[in-house]
Amino acid sequence: MSDDPETARQIEELAADDRPLLVLDVDDVVLEFVRPFPHFLKTRGFQLTLASFRLTGNIAKTASGRLIEQAEVTALLGDFFDAQADWQSITDGAAEALAMLGRRAEIVLLTAM
Repeated sequence: MSDDPETARQIEELAADDRPLLVLDVDDVVLEFVRPFPHFLKTRGFQLTLASFRLTGNIAKTASGRLIEQAEVTALLGDFFDAQADWQSITDGAAEALAMLGRRAEIVLLTAM
């Protein structure tokens, strides 16, 4: 449980029954991002380099090798998530694990998107 009273209040409101409440992050826990995103970039003429942990400074135009700026990265991310039904994939084993956990706990999925 959170030490923040507002967060604790919101979590308590989510509980629909007496089972334990399990709150899970969707992004790269339940749904993958790292595996499908480079394929998406390729269709747009970009490639992902892995020089650092950040996306900005690691996405380059395939033809020129030019690293793109934050505004272009933000636009590509928006396009990826707008079309996520075409690109997103579930993490191996996640569906089975959620089904098993769902028998004993309420599950709430959170995302930053």
